[in-house]
Amino acid sequence: MSDMLNKTPWHLWLVGLLALIWNAYPAYDFVMTMMHGANYMGNLPPEQIAYFDATPNWAKAFWAAGGWGGAIGALLLLLRSKWAHYAFIVSLIGVAGSVAYTYGMSEGGRISGTNGMILWAVISVVAVFLALYSRALVRKGVLR
Repeated sequence: MSDMLNKTPWHLWLVGLLALIWNAYPAYDFVMTMMHGANYMGNLPPEQIAYFDATPNWAKAFWAAGGWGGAIGALLLLLRSKWAHYAFIVSLIGVAGSVAYTYGMSEGGRISGTNGMILWAVISVVAVFLALYSRALVRKGVLR
């Protein structure tokens, strides 16, 4: 066990913990939105709630893959599993599908405004980073 910890770069623990914190929210957000949590959705404008309700199931699947893929990937990263890379790829595909739906196939861009666009850009950059970071760790033999 000590040998495994010695070979693990310090940044894996930092990135893994930050990735878990970062990706826990979209997983929670998905569950609470699908369950229509009153306390969670109570402050949203009716237009935004109607948008979520009208979202097709295939787009919801991308949303779930983005959030849950990232959260599972972060856990697997902390466990030093090569499967973290595949989970982050699923997350990246989920993010790409969600962005495509939000900005190319629906009124999501108009509803979320400039702040939403900035948030999606940051989410996309983080998803790409985590996929590339985990791939590099697999290639170096850190993730098995």
